[in-house]
Amino acid sequence: MKKALIVDDEEKARLYLAKMIAVSFENMELQFAATPAEALFVLDKIKPDILFIDVEMPEMSGLEMIETIRT
Repeated sequence: MKKALIVDDEEKARLYLAKMIAVSFENMELQFAATPAEALFVLDKIKPDILFIDVEMPEMSGLEMIETIRT
């Protein structure tokens, strides 16, 4: 089973994306994070196959989060 992590500070956006993924991919385990800090913590635990990251978030942008993951 593939794993995906959805990172977005807006709950409605997380849920909408989760619905789209559930319709398109039957065997996808979804995890959620409301902040980049939470996502970075979760990343170490679940090792997702794919990330969906909001670009604009309060404490750290999605692009900054990607740079942090890469280093």
